[in-house]
Amino acid sequence: MSSKTLMVTKLSSLRYALVLLVGLLAASSARASDGLYGLSFEALSGEANVALADYKGKPFAMLVFEDECKWCLKQMRTFNTLVEQGKVKDVVAVGKGDKHSLKRWARRASPTYPLAQINRELLQALDGVKTTPITLLVDANGQVSQVVRGYLPEQEMAERLAKIN
Repeated sequence: MSSKTLMVTKLSSLRYALVLLVGLLAASSARASDGLYGLSFEALSGEANVALADYKGKPFAMLVFEDECKWCLKQMRTFNTLVEQGKVKDVVAVGKGDKHSLKRWARRASPTYPLAQINRELLQALDGVKTTPITLLVDANGQVSQVVRGYLPEQEMAERLAKIN
């Protein structure tokens, strides 16, 4: 593991966590058959909501961030670079906190992907957000293949993304 990596941990029971995530999402207002694709989030830009249904059939990364989190800002910039390099096509970032503060903070990263405010369903599925950033890597079938808690440097994130593409 790189010395630059801060608090990246594999969940000791990733399978359990994924089952829990899918179960909680199924129990949410999202239709059970849609799973993650049934979720939508209020866009920070004031545009239409960010709907995960738009990513159906495509692998994507979902970044959960908070304002005033320097590691979140760094992870956002890492995703900007990976998008520019073509190593990931689709990224969605959802923030926990006040919409105005999230917008102001996220602007510092100049993201090239949609930004939204986290909703109650995802917050519950993640058992709250105790640390950020959190990155969910989702395969083309809509299955969460990895949950990364903490910052992951560009090279390591690119390697993990390559496994879901």
